Amino acid sequence: MKEDIDSIMKRPSHWSRSKSLLSELCSQTNQKDILIPIEPILKYDLNKIFIFILFLSPRQSFHLYHSKIKIKEFDDIQECIGSIKDTSSSHIYLIVSMSKYQDIRSVIEFDSVHAVYVVTDLESNELIQTMSNYSKLSGIFVLNEDLLDQLVTDICFYRQIQCRLPNMNIFNLDSNILNKLNEHQTDFLCFQLFSGILSELPISSTISADSNTQNDHRLLTDFIEANTKINILFKDFNSSTLQDSTKTLKDINQRIVSLAKNIDPSFNTVYRAQVVAKTDFKMLQDNSDALLAIQTFVLASRSFQSVVDICRRAVDNQLNVVLFELKLSDEATIVNLDSETVVFSLGTLFRLVSTEAGADGVWYAQLESADDAMQSITDQLRFETGGQLTWLTFGNYLTAFKRFDAAKNYYEYLLLVLPSTDRSLSSIHNNMGLMYLEMNDRTEALQFFKKASELPINNSTTQVEDDCQSTPRITSSKSSAVENIDILIKIAEISDLQGNKNTALEYYRRAQNIEPNATLRKFYQDKIDKILSTDDV
Repeated sequence: MKEDIDSIMKRPSHWSRSKSLLSELCSQTNQKDILIPIEPILKYDLNKIFIFILFLSPRQSFHLYHSKIKIKEFDDIQECIGSIKDTSSSHIYLIVSMSKYQDIRSVIEFDSVHAVYVVTDLESNELIQTMSNYSKLSGIFVLNEDLLDQLVTDICFYRQIQCRLPNMNIFNLDSNILNKLNEHQTDFLCFQLFSGILSELPISSTISADSNTQNDHRLLTDFIEANTKINILFKDFNSSTLQDSTKTLKDINQRIVSLAKNIDPSFNTVYRAQVVAKTDFKMLQDNSDALLAIQTFVLASRSFQSVVDICRRAVDNQLNVVLFELKLSDEATIVNLDSETVVFSLGTLFRLVSTEAGADGVWYAQLESADDAMQSITDQLRFETGGQLTWLTFGNYLTAFKRFDAAKNYYEYLLLVLPSTDRSLSSIHNNMGLMYLEMNDRTEALQFFKKASELPINNSTTQVEDDCQSTPRITSSKSSAVENIDILIKIAEISDLQGNKNTALEYYRRAQNIEPNATLRKFYQDKIDKILSTDDV
């Protein structure tokens, strides 16, 4: 009995990844019970989770099964390594069954291997002592029930952290933004521009007011749940998630505006614990002086020690964590949630000053306020795209970034929430037509242009372009007649290119009849004459 107890005591402690640790990371406080269950949680992430079982001793029967999580078994370590390489974009939980020590570091060194579970027997004291310091080791187990409990805890924690904790993206301001965008920079711009239009974004008239945001005692919880909605929205940007998120995000952002206060000079630095991926570490290290966007309502603490404690607990649980030191400018505005916790509005920008590794396993990064930089970016984008950012033109910017699926989903959201009598519908259909032109889908573009031509024209900003193959440009406001002419000409041009000469003639003539400029009327007549001179009419 004594030997058995001694053996168990030598086993390394399991990770304590739990709801309480997740609560601390989300709230930047030591409050434990502030997380509301996520509904709906991301569904597609299960397809990226794998459980690999490597038998380095006689096989045991684990009886593991899940309808969506893939489970694979291996008897050969090289075969297991090959499969890990083939699933490098996935998240792997590796169970290793061994009765005597074998070096498995060649297996667990891959980034896609998230956690390792060793199954052995109570006689393997040497194995337990040797493997106790292995990275990614979640525990050494004798009973399958203990293994299953820890495996479920780790997978649940991973899924929750994917939904709860925000992405980060960096941006280096340069000339010709649209020609130099990588994925991180595009993600940065999409989030920042969305934050800029949030306050004016239409919502469905059937959505009732959310009373939660009016309860000060629930404010911290409301911010955390709003941040969860942001994460889900930008992982799965579609009309459904937009409809589910927009009202809440608008209410929370308005709450910040109404409660915002200037910085107290005695508290010009706050701190934040941020769990990051290895790729994020490299991004931070390689981009000193870059702009940094944390895609969330940024929560931070005035207490350095409390944030250090959260970071060290995360490190103890084999998580990569950065402690951000946020230097605030005198002009910065924040909301005080309590004596220690503050929150920034959505889209707050920081500049990365420096990063360094601490002896305690925590990375330390110094940031400073950089909200003024966003105006320079939007000014340059307006110059490059030809028009101003509004809720009506946000989809045009997404098209310019080649984020066609996001643009389509955004337009579909607008069509879903706007009433059928809204005079912006013509501009939206026109912009969808231009999006499909940019995708080289003239047939689909033609349908949206025809729909736009049948709807009342709004005098607000819309998008036109001079060439079917050029990048969409967003122009300043025009009169209804001129905007309608732009749409008619697009229909005529596409119809002509598709060989539909009679349709092209019809729309050129309609444009000519309402064109006030004599020079352009002659230009359209030349187009008509050219078509009539062919044998196809």
